[in-house]
Amino acid sequence: MSLGITLALHDLEQEPLAALRFVENLLQSVTGRRVAVLVTHFNRCTYHLRDVRVVIHQPFNHLTGRNKVVIVVVDGLQLADMADTANSCAPDAAHAFGCSYKGKMIGGFGRCEVFSFHATKFFNTFEGGAVLTNDDALAEKMRLMRNFGFRGNDNVIYIGTNGKMTEVCAAMGLTSLESVDEFVATNRHNYQAYRRELDGIPGITLMAYDESERTNYQYIVVEVDEQDAGLGRDELVQVLTAENVLARRYFFPGCHRMEPYRSYFPHAALLLPETEKLCRRVMVLPNGTSVDEGAISQIGQVMRTAVSNAAAVRARLAGSESSLPVQSETATRSTTA
Repeated sequence: MSLGITLALHDLEQEPLAALRFVENLLQSVTGRRVAVLVTHFNRCTYHLRDVRVVIHQPFNHLTGRNKVVIVVVDGLQLADMADTANSCAPDAAHAFGCSYKGKMIGGFGRCEVFSFHATKFFNTFEGGAVLTNDDALAEKMRLMRNFGFRGNDNVIYIGTNGKMTEVCAAMGLTSLESVDEFVATNRHNYQAYRRELDGIPGITLMAYDESERTNYQYIVVEVDEQDAGLGRDELVQVLTAENVLARRYFFPGCHRMEPYRSYFPHAALLLPETEKLCRRVMVLPNGTSVDEGAISQIGQVMRTAVSNAAAVRARLAGSESSLPVQSETATRSTTA
């Protein structure tokens, strides 16, 4: 996935990137003279459209100079309308394999799109990914770059690296393809179970999938309103962690608060109010073939009990020495399945 982004963006000098994403993918764009400029995104159209379009057209223009491509993060939940930037948009579709938007499968939008097949994804090849494009010239460049720049046996005509998928990863991918429908069906069943279990808990909102589109139902994303729930997102994650539930503050704390971007743009948080809000409110719950209705029922009971006894739980947490887990791509394996 990360190498795919590097190949896809090789000819670009600068591009605005989303702050709420996995940090390694962003690192691939901070090379040479290229500077990553952080914009905000998320799976809710209201957040996505309100922040991304404003940021693209106003706050960061003076920083980027020549913006050739905007990277929009597509996560397989609700997608923002990308029609306005169709020719200059390179969607990071890491999580969106098997999803559609307005009846069109993800993979055919923008100049190119990049899928991740990392082991955390419901369809995986252990490591790796794919770049999809309808641009024949771009596809030819990426094929050359993937194979050391070779055309033929001994004819190097372009810069390149060893970006080929290994045989064992390809074999894993073929095996995974055989079970994709089963994985999606399980994820969808779990999602519906979460809807039932979390329904009516004050301050807890399960991000809804668009049932009219194709989706992989991989992520169970919950937004926590501290005022209504009586507990903050971090407190709920602590409670769930104590009960051996692998809940995660996903993409926390936002790339704009990580190095080197924190030093590049120390005041970025002032320009990213929605990213800041979501970084404080969003978590993901376990999903995948290792999760069943019984486990989901228990998770729902833990969350309902915690919110119902918010004051006592908060007092108990304040007196404990427990800490939140450090997010890593590998650590979310059982969460994202």
